[in-house]
Amino acid sequence: MSFCYVFVLCDLLQTAKFLYGCAVGASILKVDWLTDCIAAGTIVQPGKYMILQNRSDMKLTVTRRPVRDSNQKPIFERAGFMLHGKHNFCTKLASVIKHGGGQVFKTLHWLVRSIDEGRISVGAIIAENKPSISRHLKYCASEKGIPIMPFSWIIKSLYSAELLPFTEENRPLPLPIANVLEVPDSLDMSEEI
Repeated sequence: MSFCYVFVLCDLLQTAKFLYGCAVGASILKVDWLTDCIAAGTIVQPGKYMILQNRSDMKLTVTRRPVRDSNQKPIFERAGFMLHGKHNFCTKLASVIKHGGGQVFKTLHWLVRSIDEGRISVGAIIAENKPSISRHLKYCASEKGIPIMPFSWIIKSLYSAELLPFTEENRPLPLPIANVLEVPDSLDMSEEI
């Protein structure tokens, strides 16, 4: 078995390259690391160049090890997503999700069917722009118990290196239940009413 170092050099967060690096468990470093290595004529320890310091799977020692630890499961393992947005958004995000071990479905029907058949354990609709989702799709997703999550949920999951719970932001609180007084069947009302 051969090992290699996998680094993603990136200064901008939320680019496809950055999200891909998060999905595959690569070490994501600032571009300055490469220029400092060239200037030093040797590999500089990447610690101070790492973008996501708090991720335990991203801590790197200069040893030969696989990109992903053998005991670390892919972030989107047994998860399926239907993407809703422009073609460019869906294409880039589908690649990130697939590299993270997830499945991407073109329709809600196939997402629900895969959950029902046990091929995936969880599923959600990921929206590029949540207000643009049709009422019909919202209704069908609600009827099947499929959450509609904003794109920021995927980013937060990738940053934390784990699939976050499906809790929708700005969900309205349930209305309080009013106690209804029992009214007798026959009421003596005045003629003014």
